[in-house]
Amino acid sequence: MSSPTDVTRGPVHPVLGLLASVDADLRSLSQTPAHGLSVDEKREAILLAEQVRCRMAALSTDLLAAGDADDVGRDDASPSTGAWLANATKATRKVAFGEVRLAKALDERWPRVRDALRDAVVNPEQARVIVKVLDKLPDGVDEETRVRAEVTLVEMAASHDADELAGFGKYLRHVLDPDEADRRLGELLAAEEEQARKKTWLRMRDNGDGTVSGRFTIPALSALQLTTALEAYTAPRRVGPDGRIAEDGSRLRRDELLGTGLCEYIARYPVGRLPHAGGMSATVVVTMTLEQLLGGGGTARVLGGTLPVSAASGAVGPDGELLISAGEARRLACQAGVVPQVLGSDSEVLDQGRKVRLHTPPQRLAVRTRDKRCRTEGCDRPATWCHAHHATKAWVHGGTTTVKDGIALCPWHHGKAHDPRYEMTITPTRRVRFTRRP
Repeated sequence: MSSPTDVTRGPVHPVLGLLASVDADLRSLSQTPAHGLSVDEKREAILLAEQVRCRMAALSTDLLAAGDADDVGRDDASPSTGAWLANATKATRKVAFGEVRLAKALDERWPRVRDALRDAVVNPEQARVIVKVLDKLPDGVDEETRVRAEVTLVEMAASHDADELAGFGKYLRHVLDPDEADRRLGELLAAEEEQARKKTWLRMRDNGDGTVSGRFTIPALSALQLTTALEAYTAPRRVGPDGRIAEDGSRLRRDELLGTGLCEYIARYPVGRLPHAGGMSATVVVTMTLEQLLGGGGTARVLGGTLPVSAASGAVGPDGELLISAGEARRLACQAGVVPQVLGSDSEVLDQGRKVRLHTPPQRLAVRTRDKRCRTEGCDRPATWCHAHHATKAWVHGGTTTVKDGIALCPWHHGKAHDPRYEMTITPTRRVRFTRRP
C-alpha cells in the first residue's frame, strides 16, 4: 500500500489530519507489548479496538462513497473507484469493488445502517449482510416498510451475528408481505423440486472384496425419508447409549451405524409394497442344496435385480447370480420376502419355500412381548427390532413355527445363529449362548 499524503505542509482537512494522527499513534503503539495488560484490561482493549475498527470502516465507506473515477482515479486513469482502490491497496478486485458497493449502498439507500456502523452498533460483517438482505426486498415494497425492515435488522444486530442475520433475512419477506412471500416461495420450491427430480441418480461400483460402494443425488424430501428410516435403526433408544459394538469390541462410528441401518432397512422393507414385474412381486430367491440348508458349507446363489458387482470380484456366478456363503443363505431363509429354493443333486427343485416357514406378524409380536429384548447373554437390544428365530429346532429339521419355539434375537446375533463358526445353545433360563467353534 502506498504511503499517505504528507500533512505537514500547510492546512489539512480535519479528516486527513485525524487519520494521519491515528496512523502515527498506532505506529508508535506497535512498540508497546500487549502482554503487560491485565485480563480485564485485555478485554476492554479488545472491545475498544473493535469499536475503532467499526468507526474506521464507517469512515472508509464515507470516503469511498464521496470518490469517483474522475477524481481519485484521475492520476492513473482508473476507470472506477473500485479499480483505483484495488490497484492502490493491492486488494483483490472482488474485495475492492465490494467495499465500493457497500459504501454506495450505505450512502444512497440505507442511512440507518451507515449510522449504526459509525456508532459501532453493527460491525462491517453485519453491515454487509444487512445491506444484502435489504437490497433483495421486492420493488413493490413501500418506503415505510423498507425503513421498518432496516430498523428491525439493525436492532437485531445487537444480539445476532452476521450468519444469523442472513438466516433471518430469508424470512423477512414473509414478515413484510406474507401472502406474496408464500406465493413466491411456493413457485421457487416447485421449480427446485422439478429440477431435483431431473438431477436424481445413483451409481454403484464393485470394490472387488465383497463390498459395493455408491454415490447418489436425490431430492431433499427423499433424503429426509431415508434418514428418518435409518435413524429408526440407529437411534440411541435402539442401539443403547454407548452405541453399537462391532465384533472386535470397538464402537461403531456414526457413518458405520447408518450403513448398518441401511442394510437392515433393505432387508426388512415389505416386499408386498414393491411394484410387480412380470406378474410377480419383487422377490429375492436364495438357491441352495439340501445339505447346505441342513448346515453344510459352500456357497448359495441369490437371484434378484441387476447386480452392481462384476465377475472379477469372485462374488458372481456363471449366470450372473450373486454368490453368498451357505451360512448367510440360512440366515436369509428366516427373513420375510426371501424365498429359499432347495435343489437336489441334479439341480431339480426339492422345495420352494413359502412364508409358512416364517413367524407371522402376530407371532412375532407375541415373541417380542414375552422376551422383551434379545435373549443372547450380555445383549440388551430391545425386542422392537429383534427377529423371531426358531429356538430349539430349525424349520427344515421339522421344527414348528410357533410362539413357543420362537425366540427374539437381534440382527447381529441372528446372523451368528446361522454362522457355522458359532454354536448356539439355550440355557435353562431361556438365554442364548454362542460359543465359537475351534
